[in-house]
Amino acid sequence: MKTSDFSIFIQAFMAMFAILNPILAATIFVSMTEGMDAKQARKEALKASIVIVVILTGAAFGGTYILKFLGIPLSA
Repeated sequence: MKTSDFSIFIQAFMAMFAILNPILAATIFVSMTEGMDAKQARKEALKASIVIVVILTGAAFGGTYILKFLGIPLSA
């Protein structure tokens, strides 16, 4: 991996980390599943993960079109 490729990877990783904020998400998940048994909590975690994957995939593939439809340039 070239230095520039590594730099781009780190920038993308840090941006995704900031957007997804796993530390805050974990605390919210724990508070929302308090009192559930482990099986139900795993089921809810799987459901949430599927929703997140669908949303992020949609944004990755359709984000440019959505911005173009709304008249927002990529430079914004």
